[in-house]
Amino acid sequence: MSKESNEMSRKGYQCRWVLAGILAVFGGFSSAHSDDLVNPDDLNELYRHYFKKYETKDAALNEKYRALQSVLSADEFSQLKSVQRAWVKFKEDLCDHHPYFSDDFAVSELDPSAKSIIYLCLAEVTEARLLELAYITSHETELAYTLYAYKNKTPQASPADQNALWQAYADKNCQFLSTYLKENRIDCMERQRFYYSVLQL
Repeated sequence: MSKESNEMSRKGYQCRWVLAGILAVFGGFSSAHSDDLVNPDDLNELYRHYFKKYETKDAALNEKYRALQSVLSADEFSQLKSVQRAWVKFKEDLCDHHPYFSDDFAVSELDPSAKSIIYLCLAEVTEARLLELAYITSHETELAYTLYAYKNKTPQASPADQNALWQAYADKNCQFLSTYLKENRIDCMERQRFYYSVLQL
């Protein structure tokens, strides 16, 4: 094995644990039934599974986003686009591999275990945003109902609050929803924290 390959493998091992810690803070690992069927010892299978999971969630998100364009006014959709751009920055920063690898390495060059964690991160954060878009249109998502069980508890600070890009996204989202749904900021921020901190999506 070349010196470069050894270095990539070593960094890949380090990245696994660093990104795993990030995921534990911002949503945890998925416990969905389909994930349970994947052999965790087969790293290539694990990578393909999470890559496909992210593709599926991303396609659903894009479809939901386009559907909202037909029901929102031009001004409302412009606000939503601003929220979406803030969310994309948060997602790309949270799941970015560059802080743990040289900029010379593309995701495709990383080892399967590192790629698995990156695509799992992308899938989980995308799932949370998809649920929020569903809430905008129906107000009846499972998470929104489950959240009410926590409403009588004292609001707790979330580790997500320490992420400046998450805060920027959540602020924009709650500002949009205060106009579109007349939702108060406290309830909105509780739900954002709930998506990323309380549930293991």
